[in-house]
Amino acid sequence: MRARPTFSTFFLAFLLGGLGVLTLHTTVGFGGQQLDGLLDRGVYSMLIIGSALTVLTRGAAIRAQRAAWLAMGAGMLCWCLGDVYYVLFQEGPRAAGGTVSAADALYLAFYPCAYVAIVLLLGSHLHELRIGLWMDGLIGGLGAATLGAALVLPPILRHASGNHHSVALALAYPIGDVLLLAFTIAALGMTGWRPGRVWALIGASMLVSAIADSIYLYQTAMDRYHPGTWVDCLWPASAILLATAAWTPWPRPTRRRVEGWRLVTVPALALLAALGVLVYGNVGHALALPTLILAAATVLAVGIHLTVTVRENLTMLLGSRQLALTDALTGLGNRRQLMEDLQLACRLADAGEPWTLALYDLNGFKRYNDTFGHPAGDALLARLCDKLRTIVAPHGTPTAWGAMSSACCSGPRRATTR
Repeated sequence: MRARPTFSTFFLAFLLGGLGVLTLHTTVGFGGQQLDGLLDRGVYSMLIIGSALTVLTRGAAIRAQRAAWLAMGAGMLCWCLGDVYYVLFQEGPRAAGGTVSAADALYLAFYPCAYVAIVLLLGSHLHELRIGLWMDGLIGGLGAATLGAALVLPPILRHASGNHHSVALALAYPIGDVLLLAFTIAALGMTGWRPGRVWALIGASMLVSAIADSIYLYQTAMDRYHPGTWVDCLWPASAILLATAAWTPWPRPTRRRVEGWRLVTVPALALLAALGVLVYGNVGHALALPTLILAAATVLAVGIHLTVTVRENLTMLLGSRQLALTDALTGLGNRRQLMEDLQLACRLADAGEPWTLALYDLNGFKRYNDTFGHPAGDALLARLCDKLRTIVAPHGTPTAWGAMSSACCSGPRRATTR
């Protein structure tokens, strides 16, 4: 039976329809110039405000991830209020002023709200995160931030003019977008690079928003920006993607692992990106200080990740060896352990330092199992092996051959019991 469409589904479809109309108007002139004001201002603002209200409604209506979506909705609402203030009270590009306006403050308030929302979403969705996943996500985010900063910041700095306030304001938006994209990619990495639909929609939204802001700021710095172009469709598209992510059902939390090609691909690509940026900056191309810091942090994170990975692999190797040489029931060494001990004894034993191999068998143990049951027999074996370990410990190492028999190899320096 098909699921019945909900109000949120109809409203999201309505927002997508409005985005389609706006896109057709800005690209092929649908509706003509007489609809410029209605579509470029009215429909644009309706899409942003509708998306923000959709996210806030999701946070208020459903308890799961409530704080995260309320934080995201609050950031989007600040974004909407910034647009309203800009349309009503400001003229000219928002990054061109010499001082921070109320619109700029509201626009920039979106970033910390989005950071908080992503952290809350990640914390509520994932359980038992290993340090390898944290490092993998951090490296992916730093690598993406390094590339983004290297591509976006230089042209903006070259064409930035005015006082320090205007330059700082021009840089605030791309830095905020780069950090937001880094946060999102880090979150994708912590899912084991299996994001699912929700995180895929969030990542797509942040990427579209970063592209839109970068194009806008570059065109503004070059004095080439004109309102009513296809670039203006990217911001409502980003907002609608977030609204869709908010109402997309979350999968059940699972333990994430990074295995196979994912284990080395992301750190390798991030390292190549950081090294490429550093080499590019050393052949006569000026790099902004944030880019250098991000590149250095990426290289450092890859080094730490390598150290952590080697340590985890060594621990896993030692654990696997211990399991391979230990009997699961009694905790004593198994047949493999006995064979290693015998090989060592054959190499080291001589007339002056003899070794002894002692074997014993539990006669009638099958009858004990048949009478009292196998759990009772297992408990008896565990008690006997504990006593055997205590007795043999000063002289050698006990090993178990199963439920029916055991042996002991003892000598002046070492003893093995099985």
